[in-house]
Amino acid sequence: MDPYSRVLQEVLSKVKPKSSEYYYLSFIARIACSYTSECLDELGVRDYEVTVQGSYAKDTFISGDADIDVFFLLKPYRYTTRFIEMFLVPGLKRCLESRGIRTVLDYAAHPYVTAFVGGVEVNIVPAFRVSSPRNLVSPVDRTPFHTEYVRSKLSEGMRDEVRLLKAFMKSVGVYGAEVRVQGFSGYLTELLVIKYGSFLNVLRESAKWKPYKTCIDIEGYYKSPRDCLKRFPRSVMVVVDPVDPQRNAAAAVGLRSFSLFRICARMFLLKPSTKFFEPYRPKAEVQDVERSVLAACSSMNRKLVLVLSNTAHRSEDVVWGQLRRLERSLVNQLKSRELRVLYIDSYLEHSKGIAMTLVDLQACAAPCHVHEGPPAHIVENAVRFIAKNRDSLVGPWIDVDNRLLCIRIRDIASEVMECVKKVELEFVKPEKVIDLCSSLSELRNLALNSDTVSWLYESINRERFRRLLS
Repeated sequence: MDPYSRVLQEVLSKVKPKSSEYYYLSFIARIACSYTSECLDELGVRDYEVTVQGSYAKDTFISGDADIDVFFLLKPYRYTTRFIEMFLVPGLKRCLESRGIRTVLDYAAHPYVTAFVGGVEVNIVPAFRVSSPRNLVSPVDRTPFHTEYVRSKLSEGMRDEVRLLKAFMKSVGVYGAEVRVQGFSGYLTELLVIKYGSFLNVLRESAKWKPYKTCIDIEGYYKSPRDCLKRFPRSVMVVVDPVDPQRNAAAAVGLRSFSLFRICARMFLLKPSTKFFEPYRPKAEVQDVERSVLAACSSMNRKLVLVLSNTAHRSEDVVWGQLRRLERSLVNQLKSRELRVLYIDSYLEHSKGIAMTLVDLQACAAPCHVHEGPPAHIVENAVRFIAKNRDSLVGPWIDVDNRLLCIRIRDIASEVMECVKKVELEFVKPEKVIDLCSSLSELRNLALNSDTVSWLYESINRERFRRLLS
């Protein structure tokens, strides 16, 4: 047996659901559909159809990681999106809760209900019953066509190949179309297996992908790759949606996830291992983080700064969109100050409405900088500058251009805060900046939970590639 087959058989034995799991999920799906129909009837909704969609319906879900998507399809124009948002979804939520089911109101194209039935997460989503993807009323109306297409194209063996690809992408951190990941959606993994036939072929073919120059057109809608790429400019990669040629199923894929997947694919082909399918989040204590900070600051010429923010309880995608905007702005502003950002990432505790952004900087070669003040002839401003900078290393003094100057020790945390204040964000409000290199004791005062500590440890040490090849 070749090394690939040995590894993939071992992984498949873990990720392929057992018959008992199928039986239980089928039971939960029937209950969820029944409750949804009962509630819709109570709310006076007529002419609807309750269907099961998503990876469960397509049988491409991973064992132990299944959620069920229940769609109720409404007749277009009988019900408006406003009616759905203001009455139908809130009413459905109340009705389910009256039956003892815990629910959460979530948001995508429009609100939907996430219900927890028998320990399984069930997404109950309103959509419109349309005759074609060309007649969409809302983006989620496309989902039943996706389900039908995938089911018609995947054999049982290919469904297992999808499971392998999903497990691989989850482990290396590129699975999911949400803003936080900007990676590969479940539907996209299915399309890649439909195109290339197997997990290994997807990995091999990914070596040929080029950023902004890759078009995968399974049904051959476009005459040439050039026409395809012209239709979807600025996309890192294009996978034409087989049920809607005007849509790029890979639109969410960002350059980082695109590159990370191709690197890890190459690494696996060189050295196959089950490590590529094992989600990595190191178990760490605060003391481990403290040791990592001390090592980074004392011997690696790095500066670690933590930005703490309050966040609004909006959808996670909205908040993550603003966190990513904060990151991009910080990188650009700090670069203009001749400070190189080595790494930046954020962590969101959505339930608590808090987020933190770690900024890892290359410590500047010169720990001091020249601080420029006002022209000396503007006396009131000049005196204020002198008073404010009386603790500087050198000066203040009047330079040859009649401007006040002084030399100060560079306060990186203050500079980061200055940059943060220039970013206008509606749902993310930075409150504090901590220089971990000089205020390490503040870490303990934050009372971080274990997941946050693990994220912080991983973000400082960044051992993913080394671990995969060890």
